[in-house]
Parts: sequence; C-alpha cells; structure tokens
Amino acid sequence: MKADRHVATILAIDTATTQVVIATGSPDGALRAVSRWPAGYRHGDTLLPGIERFLDAYGVGRADLAGIVVGTGPGAFTGLRVGIATAKGLAHGLGIPLVGVS
Repeated sequence: MKADRHVATILAIDTATTQVVIATGSPDGALRAVSRWPAGYRHGDTLLPGIERFLDAYGVGRADLAGIVVGTGPGAFTGLRVGIATAKGLAHGLGIPLVGVS
C-alpha cells in the first residue's frame, strides 16, 4: 500500500501593511515556510501571483491546503480588502475553511 503523500497545510495571508506576508503551517500550529515582500500599495497586483510562486517553490499543491487564515486588521483598508477577498475566493473555490484573525 502506498503511503498517503497528502499533507494538510494551512495557508496564512497578511496584507495589513505595505508588506505582504504569507506562510504555510500545519494544523497543529507548526510553521513550515514564510515569505514577505514589499507591495507598496499594489497588493492587488502582487498577492495572487506571489501566493502561486510561494506554493510552487515549497511544493504545496492546492489539494494540500486544508484551510486559510487571513489577517483582518487593524491595517490599511485597501490592503486588507485585497487580502480578505483573495483568501475568500481561494477558500470558496477550493471548498476549504477560512478564518479571519486580528
């Protein structure tokens, strides 16, 4: 019997500042990888492509995602709106839970 290679992964997204921070971790809270980059005020242009590059770089497939955590503030309105909308769209499309944290 083949071992199950599916590893549950939580994706975390924070766009509250001019920096974008994304991370992956396990459901028990262990941090696996973190990436951050300056987005300035261009969160909408950089977030989704950055998530795709990040997941690809660490070998995380969409099927590996068990949930998404997104920062809800306080922070810059537009950055938060982009992060929350992106997280909501991904969670809905993948059929996985979404949790907001502040």
